[in-house]
Amino acid sequence: MVDRKDLAIRAANQLSESARGLRFANALFHTIHYAVAMGRPGAIDVSSLMELGCEVTGNYGELAGEEADFFSGAAE
Repeated sequence: MVDRKDLAIRAANQLSESARGLRFANALFHTIHYAVAMGRPGAIDVSSLMELGCEVTGNYGELAGEEADFFSGAAE
């Protein structure tokens, strides 16, 4: 049987990591938005930043999905 306190700690850690990934992606996409809004999209490598943002959100999303599977199994 899984200890509820351990589950709560693991869930809190996972939420923290997911929020971290979203903050990273937000910073990247905000940088792109800012450069475009200032009329200077060529000042940054928009394509690479977009690719990086997609990779970050994908990786953190995959991790969150794996943890959701864990919690689903632990709830049974």
